[in-house]
Amino acid sequence: MVQGSAELRKLADVEALAGCERVTGDLSLLGLVSTPTTALSSLKTVDGVLRVSGIATQVALDGFVSLAQVGGLVLERLDRPHLSALRRLRSIGPADPADPRRGKLEISLCMELFSLAGLDSLESVDSIVLRDNSTLTRLSGMPLLRELRSLDAENNGLLNLQGIPIGCI
Repeated sequence: MVQGSAELRKLADVEALAGCERVTGDLSLLGLVSTPTTALSSLKTVDGVLRVSGIATQVALDGFVSLAQVGGLVLERLDRPHLSALRRLRSIGPADPADPRRGKLEISLCMELFSLAGLDSLESVDSIVLRDNSTLTRLSGMPLLRELRSLDAENNGLLNLQGIPIGCI
């Protein structure tokens, strides 16, 4: 377990968390270019916000295969992200009024993201924010979603809201 927050900027930082199952604060992976994240495959919980930014590889999320709970999730500037690595993620939140980032799924500037397919186990998230994902045309991929309070979509290629279960918003 990592007490507090961690910022990973190079391969050695990622490898230092090998075997870790929980981060009690925020976890940021920033600008790792093509660094593999598979050393994080034991990680199950991030109490704070998990932020993955600026990773130019389609395997950017591959290390998160065991992740089940995060306080918040920010994915930005990812090239061809495969959300299927997040297939065990059940909950984003609970929302904390003291921290507006908690309980939020925010995806922005992700090239070649066509849908939210891969978030198959996601049941609960307070809000979803989608910005500047030009190829995102479908919200499909969250069949178990039962709780969603708000959806903010801006500058995406969304054709409709199909994929968000009726009654969630």
